[in-house]
Amino acid sequence: MAQNEGGSWVRFFPNEWLVGTRGMTGAEIAIYITAVAMIYERGEPIPGERLTYRTCGLSPSTFQIGLGKLIGNGKLNRAADGTLSNRKSLEELARRKTIRDSYSSRGDFLTKQKPNGINGPVSKQPPSIGQSQNKTQTPKREASASHVEKAAIAAYSTLARKIGLADIRDLSQTRKRKLRAILSRHGLDLWTEALAKIEASRFCRGEGPRGWKAGFDFLIQPSTFVKLLEGAYDDSKKPSAAGTLFDRPGEDDFSRELSKITKGAKGG
Repeated sequence: MAQNEGGSWVRFFPNEWLVGTRGMTGAEIAIYITAVAMIYERGEPIPGERLTYRTCGLSPSTFQIGLGKLIGNGKLNRAADGTLSNRKSLEELARRKTIRDSYSSRGDFLTKQKPNGINGPVSKQPPSIGQSQNKTQTPKREASASHVEKAAIAAYSTLARKIGLADIRDLSQTRKRKLRAILSRHGLDLWTEALAKIEASRFCRGEGPRGWKAGFDFLIQPSTFVKLLEGAYDDSKKPSAAGTLFDRPGEDDFSRELSKITKGAKGG
């Protein structure tokens, strides 16, 4: 059991929860949130026998009816071995693992930085007349950017080894420039989200008709990076009728529902 892949935190989007569970009965909501929480706790799909009417606080008949509806509309998936899973939850677990692995691969540089003066006194001289204060801060900004780039590369390499993508052999100036542009615009958090999208996509993993696989150059192209985040390469883009716990419904539908919720919160 992958207990080490579980954790005490999880990204939760209140508006998506309200939209995704709209139309559900109280019993279905109880079963759904309990199942997803157990998946996150274990870090993997849960054995079907672990989710019971007792864990959900329901009667046996109500539990069976509710569970059947959740499986029927695709909110929960039951595998041949009886385990229960939720696609978005597994994507989030993969994303979180990618982040953890990237920090492990780079040696957690933040905790290993030596404070000023560790090897002796440091003389701090004020800038001379006419010297810009900004120039003294430039190396720090460059070092910070360098750390982010290294973390992004480590995260990609970890994923490449895991699912058989081509690893980076030569980080050319052109590649560096494109990577910096992506990270500057989207940040490390969305970079790891894009990596999780690749891992969850059969097409990007090379399981399509032609066996094509996503690679580093694919990832650092601005257009394909955005398409990844938007779900263009997801296995299934067709949402269920009422959405899912952490999945977005169709973007237009979601925007309309979000607008309703926002207006309601403002009393409009």
